[in-house]
Amino acid sequence: MPYGSAVQLKLAGIAEVAEVLGVSKRTAARYTTRADFPEPVARLRAGPVWLEKDVLAWARSEPPARPGKPLKASRKVS
Repeated sequence: MPYGSAVQLKLAGIAEVAEVLGVSKRTAARYTTRADFPEPVARLRAGPVWLEKDVLAWARSEPPARPGKPLKASRKVS
């Protein structure tokens, strides 16, 4: 890349992480505390930010667990 070329970085805050992963912001915030989630590239007053490509790579390699309680086994009614 020649000197002085523009580099476009796609950054993602919690709202964008939630959108990329298809979850609520609360669930996205929980995922970001996992040890295997990428480290943020910066911490701003508004909160941490990640490179979108890192979040996408994490989602492909480690699909997030579905939020909510586990499904109960169905009971047979006699």
